[in-house]
Amino acid sequence: MSYTDGEPNWVDLGSPDLEASKQFYAQLFGWEFTDLGPEAGHYHFVLSGGKQVGGLGPLQPGQSAAWTTYFQVPDADATTKAVTGAGGTVRFPVMDVMGQNDIAGFSDPSGGEFAVSRPKLHAGAEVMYELNTPCWFEYSAREVKDARDFYASVFGWGVQQTDITENEYLTLKAPGAEREFGALMPNPMLPEGHAAYWGIYFAVTDVDSLVAKAGDMGGTVLMPPTSMENVGRLAALTDQHGAIFSLLAPAPQG
Repeated sequence: MSYTDGEPNWVDLGSPDLEASKQFYAQLFGWEFTDLGPEAGHYHFVLSGGKQVGGLGPLQPGQSAAWTTYFQVPDADATTKAVTGAGGTVRFPVMDVMGQNDIAGFSDPSGGEFAVSRPKLHAGAEVMYELNTPCWFEYSAREVKDARDFYASVFGWGVQQTDITENEYLTLKAPGAEREFGALMPNPMLPEGHAAYWGIYFAVTDVDSLVAKAGDMGGTVLMPPTSMENVGRLAALTDQHGAIFSLLAPAPQG
């Protein structure tokens, strides 16, 4: 699978207990895992149908369990300059990952964490936008004007306002890309001072049964299964360690 610069091309989960997380997501999505060994810090590739979906790795000191979205860039150093110039901060500087890609991590001015990847030998996820893989990336903040300006400056995204929700909902497309990959969503219900965040939706066929299964395995429901016209059925939850993710059974198209 190929990606346009500015599009998500990888996701990974930081977990305090890799074995417990592997069991949780294997039961939920049928995923398999490949341990890259001690030289890679026991980072794992996450596989769906034998193809790489993303990664799983141990938490670094001070981190909490969370899913991270990576956006493809042509130059991670230049992106770092763009991020800091637009008011963002560096969480971890550019690093070469065993010759496979360059990565770096950032926070936007509203506290939303994200990362970037400059492909070398590794071009990103082998499959996305299919069953049991990431299918939508949604940024949630109390207000999104600052985020719109920040990400437009860093990635040059095109933004389109839609009427999917009662609040302003801005869909996103990378320059030159054919598909929209996500949206900026105002969420006035976020507590004052709560950091913005990038949420990942995984495509499934039966949201309700998976929400029940996640609950049985120690997950927490943040938003119960809900149907939205022309969107599908969706829910938001956390895994047993508190990492937020969402499920989406897309509405039939056409």
